[in-house]
Amino acid sequence: MMARIRDMKAEAALKRIGAIISYEHEWDRSRDCGSGLPMPGPQWARRFLGDSFFAKPCGCIIYDYVYPIEYLRWLSFLPTLREIAIIQSPIGDALCEILRDLRSLKNISLHGTLISDAGIARLEVLQNLETLIVGDTAVTQNGRDALRCRLPNCEIVDSVPVMFPAA
Repeated sequence: MMARIRDMKAEAALKRIGAIISYEHEWDRSRDCGSGLPMPGPQWARRFLGDSFFAKPCGCIIYDYVYPIEYLRWLSFLPTLREIAIIQSPIGDALCEILRDLRSLKNISLHGTLISDAGIARLEVLQNLETLIVGDTAVTQNGRDALRCRLPNCEIVDSVPVMFPAA
């Protein structure tokens, strides 16, 4: 219970700096759309403990981040994160030191950051990583190739194509 309260403090701190946190119950992965499900847990307990007490954080989006990098250390208290996007933000390789502790990460977008080859090399410990987006960064083809050798199941791309339904 104390760990979950600590996690909720981390979520609140991240939200104060503009992070958007998504929760497991909000998304139907089998249909790739919103689930429409209510917050998990009994209503009486949520009133006492908080709406997100029973919710499991799975994603985080941070756009145009302007605060000190130390504030992002709150991410390390959310070990269930599978997706993270920190985009269009003047953050460098120190971010990768924080991300490498999140071993559940499957998808990371660092589009528009100051990440370099040295930074993404630190992500080699993320053996579950499936997609890394590094468009508009200082990452070179050599850096991509080096990480691809260490994480052969990870697709390293500039961006994810947006798909529109056929008319």
